[in-house]
Formats: sequence, structure tokens, C-alpha cells
Amino acid sequence: MINLNGQFNSSCKKCILDNNYPGVTIKESGVCNCCNDMFDNTFHNYKKALVNYKKMKKSAPCDEKQYDCLLMFSGGKDSYYLLNKLVNKHKLRVLGFSLKQPFESEVALDNISVAIKKLGFDHMHFTVNSTWYKKAMKIAFNKKGDPEELFDERIPCTTCGYITEISAFIMAYKLDIPYIVYANDPLQILNTNYDIKEDIKSFIKICGEKTAYKLFDKKVIESIVKEEQVNLPVFITPYVEEMKTYNAENIIKELKEENLYQGDSVQTYCSLVSLLNYYSYSKYNSPFFGHQMAQSVRLKEADREKTLEYIDNYKKVILEIATKDMISEDDIAFIKKVLRLKFSENEREKLQCEFENIKNMRDIAKTLGVELS
Repeated sequence: MINLNGQFNSSCKKCILDNNYPGVTIKESGVCNCCNDMFDNTFHNYKKALVNYKKMKKSAPCDEKQYDCLLMFSGGKDSYYLLNKLVNKHKLRVLGFSLKQPFESEVALDNISVAIKKLGFDHMHFTVNSTWYKKAMKIAFNKKGDPEELFDERIPCTTCGYITEISAFIMAYKLDIPYIVYANDPLQILNTNYDIKEDIKSFIKICGEKTAYKLFDKKVIESIVKEEQVNLPVFITPYVEEMKTYNAENIIKELKEENLYQGDSVQTYCSLVSLLNYYSYSKYNSPFFGHQMAQSVRLKEADREKTLEYIDNYKKVILEIATKDMISEDDIAFIKKVLRLKFSENEREKLQCEFENIKNMRDIAKTLGVELS
């Protein structure tokens, strides 16, 4: 196989990654650097996350503050599970923070509504400037990251994450809330820097100052950048304690047993997912969820050959079918055949949800002004 740079390419023998993925190299042994030393390369992120979490456990709750923490609450399984735990188990005063943007999942929004009714916590649904949010995302979808930087096939998703993170941080900063809780899973923990000043710089580097200061108050941003680190809110990722025991299916099962959650991880994704895959495939010839798939293969949760088959066929779906003006009945049949490689017979709702997302990809691209080749 030839990669986008014209070099010979083969998949890692242990997972499914190849050297199309930014920051991934295949060693002489045939095993990629992520299988060999990914944790070593991202250990500083893990260590920082663990130190911060231990600090919150020692200091919270704090009677001097109105809130013990601000939780970035998306309505997905991970943030919902943490919300329930923080409120009911640890008895913390939580301010839930959700960013209202144009591509939110309706299922996730419903989960947020249920949480507000059933759990005792204050919640803020912050509305981002829709026009400038779309402009920021258009810039991100037209930008290529650094081929040497791990996870840069996810630049548009990272950009949206920066918008959410900076919005939440500004709110915590203004309200003097000491901790901001991220519901990052173990892989996301390794992929997160936990430095607001660096993330502000990165966002401006991607989208430019004009876009940044149309979305955020320039004076507040400058104040945060100049402020001593000790006076700023601290990012917390509680799942850092569960790096080896984290189980997404158990989280969903527990929440549903308490009638707190509906849907699943697929149904709570935003509607940009297929377009994010388009970005990853068109820029790097790799799927958006490649690292998650690789981890599932490493843990023997997924079959390597079937996963590679799915990735190759899904690329055809995204690049050759979803970009068409009209999708034929044969195209629809092929899409569903490919999705059956990923979803079992009892996961029909997931399959239909992803199918609708693929079918709508072209319209979503038009909404953002992103041209599909």
C-alpha cells in the first residue's frame, strides 16, 4: 500500500495504525510507536492529570466557594456518569456547563434535560456565537495539521474542543470556581495538555485572532494569559483513576439502570462525525476514530482483520458516496453493508444513527461552507 506521501505503507502488526496517521511510525519490528511507547510519549499529560485530581480530592468541598467545581457536561455517557458521581457520591456543589452549538445531538440534549430534572445541581447552557463558531470550524476543516504530531488527524474536533474548553474556563474564572472537570476517557487523558494558556495560543494559531476575539472577550482572554497559574482554575479528569479499569459499556449500563441516560455513544455524537471522518481520510488517509479502534484491537475487544476491512470500506463510503449530490439505492445498500461490519444485529439503532449522519454529511458541509472534492 502507498500512503499519501508516496511512501510504502503497512499496518502495525499489533493494532491497525499505519504511518498515514500523524505522529505514527512503523518500527522495523512491524509494530507502531503507539503500541511500543505511546504512554511514554504522553506520560506528562497523565502525570499532570493525576496530580490535579489528587489535589481536588484533598481540597473539595470548600465552604468558601459557591461551587466546588464546574463540570463540562455534554450529555454523553462519560460526563453524565461523572455528574451523578460528583453530586450523589461525593456531595459536591457542581455547576454543569454545556455549550450550545449548531451540531449538537438531540439525544445528548435530551440527556441534559433529564439530568437537570433528576439530579440536584445547577446548570448553564451557554450559547456560542453561531456565525463565528461556524467560521472557526470552516477554517479548521480547511487546515492540515502537523504530520509529526500525534492525533492531528482530529484538528476540527480539537478546534471545537478548544471553543468548549475556553468558554467553560472563562465562566469558571469569572465565578471563582477552583476546578473544571473534564469527562475525558483514558485515551483522551493522554491526548490532553491541561494548560489553558497553551490551548488559547493553539486555538488562535488555528483560527486566527479575529475569530478568537469574536468568540471570546479579548480583555478576559488577555487577563487569563497574564494571570499567575496558581490563581487560575485547575482542570480535573477523574477517569485518570481508571486508566486500566475504564469500561464504556458498564458506564452506560449503570446509568440506564438508574433511568438517567438514553441512547449510546454513537447517538450522542455531534452531527459533524462523518465530516470529521472526511477530514481525516482526505487529509491523512486515516479514519477519525483510528486510535480508538487501535486500542480495541490491542485489548482484543475487536478483530484486527475485520477492523482493517471496515476502515478500508468506510473510506469508500465517506470519500466516494457521501460526497455525491444524490445517493442511489445501491449506495445505500453498500453503506449499510459496511456498517454491519461495525454494528451487531442488536445495534440497529446505532447503525441507523450513523447511516443518517453519513447521508447528511454533504448538507452539513454546505452549512459550514466546506467544499467536498
